[in-house]
Amino acid sequence: MRKGSFHIPATKEKISETKKRQHIIPKSSFKEGYTPWNRGKRYPLGAKNFEAFNRSYKEEKHWNWKGGITKVDKSIRRMGEYLRWRSDVFQRDNWTCQTCRITGVYVTAHHKKSFSKIIKENNIKSRENARSCKELWDIENGVTLCEECHSLTDNYRYLGKEK
Repeated sequence: MRKGSFHIPATKEKISETKKRQHIIPKSSFKEGYTPWNRGKRYPLGAKNFEAFNRSYKEEKHWNWKGGITKVDKSIRRMGEYLRWRSDVFQRDNWTCQTCRITGVYVTAHHKKSFSKIIKENNIKSRENARSCKELWDIENGVTLCEECHSLTDNYRYLGKEK
């Protein structure tokens, strides 16, 4: 920072002209009550509007785009059925760890039979296949565990203990 010194009028004019050429992303292009990462950021002058600028970072043009191949297990874990399965397991076990009987801590819904094993055995390749698989949504295959007890299980976070 230049303490005690000021820009000369010619420099101020250049700064002003530069700012006039930059466009600010309009507030109206966002969903109500949603503040995205790029709010108030500037986009290049070559882009006619925010939507054109934003499209250039989507899908095929993005450097990390791989053709829409989200892993099946990750995709299934975001489904409403999976979230409902977790909730049902928690409610059945009263949000209590079934190993150490502790309550009031962060709990997880653990699959007794490994989630990945069910996917492999039933040859699940898509979300539609997962919806029709009864074994995947069976709450008897789930148990509520605290994070500490969950880390002691055989199939915790793909550690390779279960084959």
